[in-house]
Amino acid sequence: MQSGAQFRARMRQISASSVRFAPAHLLPPTARTPPLPMNALLSALQNSLRGLAAAWRRERAIRQELVVLLLAVPAAFLLSGQLWVRIALIASVLLVLAVECLNTAIEKLCDHLHPGRHDAIGFIKDMGSAAVLCVTLIAALVWAGALVVALYP
Repeated sequence: MQSGAQFRARMRQISASSVRFAPAHLLPPTARTPPLPMNALLSALQNSLRGLAAAWRRERAIRQELVVLLLAVPAAFLLSGQLWVRIALIASVLLVLAVECLNTAIEKLCDHLHPGRHDAIGFIKDMGSAAVLCVTLIAALVWAGALVVALYP
């Protein structure tokens, strides 16, 4: 077993002679290479996909929204030939999915912090559900408008 002084001396020796072969957590801060912006984006994408996968496994509402999204993409292409209408149709469903994810996160956090029934927590959860309802109504309006334009040009 090494003493603290022996360990620090060995680390100085490693960093002085072969910096590139030492593990990153053992290098002095100046010898570490900063993360590339693309690595941060890929890491964020991995976290997001991991969150969607966890939501898919645990939440029925998220599964329903993802199925609606899978059906909405081809339906948007069938419903309109205009690029912006297609984008609006798909984006409205993505927005519902995003707000549903936020609502689920808020509900899970509330349940974690206060597992019992509480009026203030109930109010917070109701507000999250109201947000999902509002965004769902917006999506319904967008889809209804596109349907009216498609059927009655």
